[in-house]
Amino acid sequence: MPHQPKLAILTPYYPPVLGGAENQLELLAHNLAGSGVQVDVFTSRLEGVKRAAIGGVSLVECSAAFEKNSSWPSDLSNQLLINGNYEAAIILLSSVHPSAVVSAAKILVQRGAKVLIRLSSEGRFDALDGTERQSLSSLPVKFIVHSSSAKFNLAEKGVEIEKICTIPNAVHSRFLETGLPRRYSKRGNRRILYAGRFDPKKRLDGLIQAWRLIEGQYPAAELRIVGSGVWEHWKGRPSVWQGLVELIRILKLKRVFVADSKEPPEMVNEYNLSDVVINPSGNEGMSNLILEGMAMRLPIICSDIPANDFVHEGRGGWKFPSESMVAISRVLSQAQSAPVNILAQFGAWNRRWIEEHISINLVLKTYREVLGW
Repeated sequence: MPHQPKLAILTPYYPPVLGGAENQLELLAHNLAGSGVQVDVFTSRLEGVKRAAIGGVSLVECSAAFEKNSSWPSDLSNQLLINGNYEAAIILLSSVHPSAVVSAAKILVQRGAKVLIRLSSEGRFDALDGTERQSLSSLPVKFIVHSSSAKFNLAEKGVEIEKICTIPNAVHSRFLETGLPRRYSKRGNRRILYAGRFDPKKRLDGLIQAWRLIEGQYPAAELRIVGSGVWEHWKGRPSVWQGLVELIRILKLKRVFVADSKEPPEMVNEYNLSDVVINPSGNEGMSNLILEGMAMRLPIICSDIPANDFVHEGRGGWKFPSESMVAISRVLSQAQSAPVNILAQFGAWNRRWIEEHISINLVLKTYREVLGW
């Protein structure tokens, strides 16, 4: 009987509480399990929610990782000690209890596991204090980042360059299984889509303010914001959802709509009904929203942060200087006024880029190489 590798994935949040990095870990977990790896996911217990193993992935539920819940780090360590040895582990380093990553990595390394520290976005290493950064850097672990800029940023923080691996995010096959051709709305009638967490760093309030500057010029256009406020509850922050709805009311915007998060099949339909994807975020790892939109032949509007370097301005969409409301309104106007054939060219270029550079098989192959499997 062939040997079955045993992998632990550690992430504070896992379905149904998702962010971009958590989506990627879910995709990775299920594909690795489908390829013969035994995968145990260590994650938060959700009150009132009973979750079963899905697709060969087993869940080890620890204390809830609320921002102010100090029991998550200690319970995670205890569960790692109880649940046996692993050949390898992938640990998400996010802004949620980052110190727990250090203690968990130490336990796993001591037990002989190959440990990969996956950064949720650029700058996440700074979530650790100086002692924790030094401690984690000194361990025989690998760090997984999404881009060359994130790699150099991490190296500047003192991590040996040999310990840093660049592995891009993958796109779920559901976003690639779409037929041709895509039909775009006529000028001025286009739907612009944002989908993701309602998180202050996404700068959705700035997007709504920018829309106010163009709504009078394009009264038939629509801005659709799809997401969830669950993340804010877990982070212990005021409801961003309610703040956005109130801002739309105060500005008297008629064509801006906020919708709750959708199940995957519904999200495919959201993309199908849209003409352009926008992500105004000031901090990303590698945006799932952008990748999925590109896979579905949509032009992209995004901020010019290093994490978005893979988006080709002029071939795949438009970029704007981060934090500039006027610049966002300018590119929104360009997206509304561009000829249909330009949208089609942008969409086709984006789809080709995804097909050539991003695939779950390539990502799995790279992870296996890093793990020595």
